[in-house]
Amino acid sequence: MVTAASSLLFTASGEKVFFGDVVIVVPQQWPCQGNPSQPTQLVYTWDSAHLRVAPSHYLFGDNPWTQQPGGCGEPGDWIYVPENFLLGNTNVGSQGEQDCGCAMLLGES
Repeated sequence: MVTAASSLLFTASGEKVFFGDVVIVVPQQWPCQGNPSQPTQLVYTWDSAHLRVAPSHYLFGDNPWTQQPGGCGEPGDWIYVPENFLLGNTNVGSQGEQDCGCAMLLGES
């Protein structure tokens, strides 16, 4: 989803903007489906995450939102993506294809 969103952003910005390195922090209670015996060399915290996956938000529900303290054109702090948005995504793109939520993640309608 992040790769597809980056591609959409790159095209929409006239090939000027894209996501580079992205840190995604998921809830600790999510089961590990990788190789748990392979320790990760990098440790990321909730405060350092660019994209935060968490339960539904009390105000925004299952819709992604961005912590944006600055004005237009200023970078935001993080993107908050509710678990249900990722686990139960049924968004359909404007051409009828499954869009994996990337248009919604970028705020396109």
